[in-house]
Amino acid sequence: MANAEGGSLVDSVTLVQQEIAATCSALFNYIGSLQRDAPPASVNGEAVVGPSLSGFDVDAQVEFMGSDLAARLVALRRAIEGLPEQQDPAALEARAVELQALNAEAARELAQTASEARVQLGQIRSLHAVVADALLDSQGGAL
Repeated sequence: MANAEGGSLVDSVTLVQQEIAATCSALFNYIGSLQRDAPPASVNGEAVVGPSLSGFDVDAQVEFMGSDLAARLVALRRAIEGLPEQQDPAALEARAVELQALNAEAARELAQTASEARVQLGQIRSLHAVVADALLDSQGGAL
């Protein structure tokens, strides 16, 4: 089962999983960074408690994080679009039956070939025994 780019379904699914993992990892890291580094902010006008870190530009960081997450989501969407179309269950079942029939035919051919090979091996052993006996007789029974 190959997709449009020639890769397998497993490769496509793995790519989607990797994109999801990378996006989630970035999101969790960004949230953690904001929780750790962003200055305290008032929610309902209450007094802000705690020191703020100097040099942390919340707006610039949020802008960067947002653009990075947007790019990651675009890559994820492309990976999802690269998945092959879902096949009809009836078509999949028909293909499975076809493959089982091919497998059964190959097994029959293999069994027939193995049987013929056993017969030929028996003939070769018999001929070897005749040749070995003739050689022993010609040498007077001594090797």
